[in-house]
Amino acid sequence: MNVYICEATKNRFAILENTKLQEKSVETELILPKLNQVAQKESCDGYIVLQAKSKKQEHIFDWLFFNKDGSTAEMCGNAARCVAKILQQIHHVNKATLISNFVDYKLEMLDQDEAKVTFPKKFSIQKLNLHLDLLINGYFTNTGVPHFILNQEPDIHLAKKIRNSLHFPNGTNVTFVFDQENDNTFYASTYERGVEGFTPACGTGAVAAGTFLQYKKNLEHCNIKMSGGNLKVQIFQAETVLTGDVFIINKIEIVDIGEK
Repeated sequence: MNVYICEATKNRFAILENTKLQEKSVETELILPKLNQVAQKESCDGYIVLQAKSKKQEHIFDWLFFNKDGSTAEMCGNAARCVAKILQQIHHVNKATLISNFVDYKLEMLDQDEAKVTFPKKFSIQKLNLHLDLLINGYFTNTGVPHFILNQEPDIHLAKKIRNSLHFPNGTNVTFVFDQENDNTFYASTYERGVEGFTPACGTGAVAAGTFLQYKKNLEHCNIKMSGGNLKVQIFQAETVLTGDVFIINKIEIVDIGEK
């Protein structure tokens, strides 16, 4: 079985392509330890088992998604764009649907190196004051996964406090929107739950930043610059679109699947 190492704005994932519906499939618990080993060796931010949904539904897929620490997540925007690239590479499919946590996301490759994922809603956002060591004024949205948003320079110590705050029983990602290049280009960084650190880019974090900017500045289209590259966020009445670069950087074959 092949594992593809894929990067979306330098956010790296190990994706096991298991989309052929076979009568006898390998038990997931036998696959995951080996996939986790590959992900750790390749310095990935997460790992994925990509699966076809059913024989009757062409170009509809779902996944088992795991963070770097082995925890699960409801959605990952950059990983979804990596899936779009894998499907183009293997199945010559430029458009597909990915089901994550019972939500349908539309995937599309725009060219060889650029992919977009369409979230099926415009996200709500609310002011939220946290009472920790001091009062922290921010905003909260759930763009498939929870994000607490701060309009300030990234602060890893503050991010850790918020991520583990009792305000969020399941934890939260923390996204900082901290600088502006021009009218619609902003800098952001996300401390990711499950990675437990800042990542080069975060797709749902970019969408959270775009949602914040739409709320504060009425921007429907914006560019979000993260350390790993640029992401474009477009917010419409009934959907939100995330676009950015994506590359396959390695392919690794997993053997001896039957052995624990």
